[in-house]
Parts: sequence; structure tokens; C-alpha cells
Amino acid sequence: MTDEPQLQKFLDHVAGGRGGTVTVFRPISGGYSRLSALATVRWADGSEESFVLRSDPPPDTGVFDSDRDCEWRLLEAISGKLPIHTPTPRWYDATGQHLGAKCFIVDFFHGRPLSDIAQEPDRLPRAAEIFVDTLAEVHRTPLDVLPAALERPADWESYIEDLVQLLSRLDRDIADSNPALHFVAAQLAAHRPPPVPSPSCTATRSRPTSWCRTTGRC
Repeated sequence: MTDEPQLQKFLDHVAGGRGGTVTVFRPISGGYSRLSALATVRWADGSEESFVLRSDPPPDTGVFDSDRDCEWRLLEAISGKLPIHTPTPRWYDATGQHLGAKCFIVDFFHGRPLSDIAQEPDRLPRAAEIFVDTLAEVHRTPLDVLPAALERPADWESYIEDLVQLLSRLDRDIADSNPALHFVAAQLAAHRPPPVPSPSCTATRSRPTSWCRTTGRC
């Protein structure tokens, strides 16, 4: 895992003119098989910024393999182009030369965990709506904003099939029992959704998914 001295040297390399000093560095959870950390930097002008680091774990560890190069290109492509907030990409050590492993750094922003909302009395339906609508917004991203080198599904059926296989593989490979993965894979395989609506659906463009689901007008 990248540590504070490595981050300090990296900042000296990529932003040496700003005179940054790492004042806080601590590992955080939520990376799901990747290693994540939160860092605060005080710049020479007295301002402070907080960042999240996301890096590759040691070889042959983690729940599954994912590509940091693809993730970085995707973050760069969608930054500021979605109706939902995505982390602003700042720097990427693409070789691990400075940070010990492939690692990118994005802006940290304060938010309220969805689990906090779900635990409030009578707020579970609202938490579910936020979750579903956020996923819907992500999946409505026009493909033309994505990097040309990013792999695209050949068609809708192959996309769904690949997703079912991915969930099944995760369910099989994860050491701990995770009934949710088994259930979702089985449900998706048995109830394959139809292709997404065409852009001509004005409700899909201007209303949240929960509205479309309730009214059936998509």
C-alpha cells in the first residue's frame, strides 16, 4: 500500500511548485479489493485539499482483478459530464514508479453515506430510490463521451450475459459467503431486462428512474 512518504515524494514530483505537505494519511475502506487511502495536503499558500488514493493491491490478492488504466481513462472521460458527481481526477502513477503500485489520486468530497439514510425511520424507500436513480444516471451516459479505446459490448444480449457471468464468477470465487451475489445473478439470468429505451423517450431523459418505473411511461 502506498504510504505517506511515497505520496509526499510524488507530490513533490507532480506539483512541486505548490509546496505541498502531507498532513494526514490513513487507509480507508470501500475500495472493494483495491487499496484506498485518504490524504490531506497543505499547500504553501495556506490552502488545504483532501484526496483519495486508489491503488492496486499486491499480486494475487483481492477479490477480483480490474484495470487501473481503464478506470483512470474512464474517470477522465466522464469528469464533469454526468448529472451526478464523480470524483475529479488529479494525478495517476501509471507504472507504480513513485507510489509503489499503479495508483490514481482524485479529489475527496464530503457526502452522507447512503447507509445512514437507510437506517433512519421510514427512510429505506428513499435510500432505495437514490441508489436506483444514481445507477440509472450512470448507465444513461452517452457512449460518445467514453474513451475510444474503452471496450464496448457488441450488443445488448452479450452485455447482459457477460454481466451474469461476472456476478456468477464473483459468487464462486469470493472466499466469504455472499448470498446477495448469488441472488442477483440468478434473478438477472431469469428476468433479463429488455434493451434500454431509445433517446426519444423524454421521460427517461428528464425524469428519474423511479418515476418511470412507477408510471410505466418509458
